[in-house]
Amino acid sequence: MRPLFDVQSQRRSRLRLLFAFGLLLTVGLAVGAALLFHEDAVAPAATQTPSAVAAATPAGQDDVVTPPSTDQAAGEQAADAPAGVSAAADPDVAAGADPDPPATAADADSSSDDATATSPAGADSGESADPPVTVEAEEPPSPVPPSVIVTPATVAQGQSTLVILAGDIDADRVFVSIDGYTGEMVREDAVGWVGFVPITPVAAARRYNVVIDTFSAEVYQTTFLGELLVQETLGEIEQITLDPATAALLAPELVAIDNTTRFQQYTDASGPRLWTGPWRLPVFGVHEGAHGVLRSYNGGPASDWHHGHDISADAGSLIVAPARGRVVFATELPVHGLGVILDHGAGVFSGYWHMSEIQAQVGDLLNPGDPLGLVGTTGVSTGPHLHWEVIVQGVDVDPIQWTETALFATGA
Repeated sequence: MRPLFDVQSQRRSRLRLLFAFGLLLTVGLAVGAALLFHEDAVAPAATQTPSAVAAATPAGQDDVVTPPSTDQAAGEQAADAPAGVSAAADPDVAAGADPDPPATAADADSSSDDATATSPAGADSGESADPPVTVEAEEPPSPVPPSVIVTPATVAQGQSTLVILAGDIDADRVFVSIDGYTGEMVREDAVGWVGFVPITPVAAARRYNVVIDTFSAEVYQTTFLGELLVQETLGEIEQITLDPATAALLAPELVAIDNTTRFQQYTDASGPRLWTGPWRLPVFGVHEGAHGVLRSYNGGPASDWHHGHDISADAGSLIVAPARGRVVFATELPVHGLGVILDHGAGVFSGYWHMSEIQAQVGDLLNPGDPLGLVGTTGVSTGPHLHWEVIVQGVDVDPIQWTETALFATGA
């Protein structure tokens, strides 16, 4: 029989071994559990999609997304697609699991914006940018070849014609010439280069070349040609009888003063054309003395033609502007009496003479129908009438033609 002391000592040794074994087992279980927990925590983070990372990112922070692998491409496209697009390619959705919700409401708005916005090339969404659109530049219009227009192409002695140089012309100044006459043309954007050309009553009845010369920086460039036919009019001689007092006004020195003053105004520089279309008559009455008719005073020689057109009317009848123009002269001359001169632009002037009263002032810009003055019989006159003149580039022409449409058939 063993002593009681030995028995108790053996029991204590067994208890210590059991306790040590239990402690080791507990520690081992704890370490194993910790390792399993660590693997469970790390594995999802390594496989979650970029959309899950974006949803878990706090609002206001930059998204950091690892480029997806080939196996994840379909899932990422479904996760990033707008509402209404199938997400069956997402592994979580395919498995029936609820997608990870955004961390906050702000994150949800940010996620929605990221899903619906168009991402630029290289953006984090992974979507490819639209290919660049190539816009071809429109070619400039082809230059319009120059052309010469003469309208009307047939005129009578003492009439006018309109010459147009149309097309793309690189020039600073352009001049038109016919049989020794030369006048400068003016530029009109809607038409081209425009020039009104006078034909004197004594011009030969034949076909003429219309010559247009262009200059750039005062250097000659090019010549263009047109054609004009001038027809003969019946020559008439008008016999006029004057009383001695009126005939005295035809003294050579007075005629020289009168002509010099008038034609100084008619040849001054003229700006752009101020009117469009045919003119109206300046007064209504009886048409008596036509332009271009040779005149003999008191049986003398018929050495000169009538430089205007006479319209007889009651004294005091209103005379109006036939076309838009600016008043450049308003005073009295010894032969033509009280009168007004209008500058219509493009080298075209008109004069109104033998008035009893002037109702316009120098500098006035008048429209058709605006008053010029009243019919009278001042100067060399045998009765109340209007002597109406139209001057083109310093040459008097038939005024009545300017009330007809033929002169303005093209561009005017």
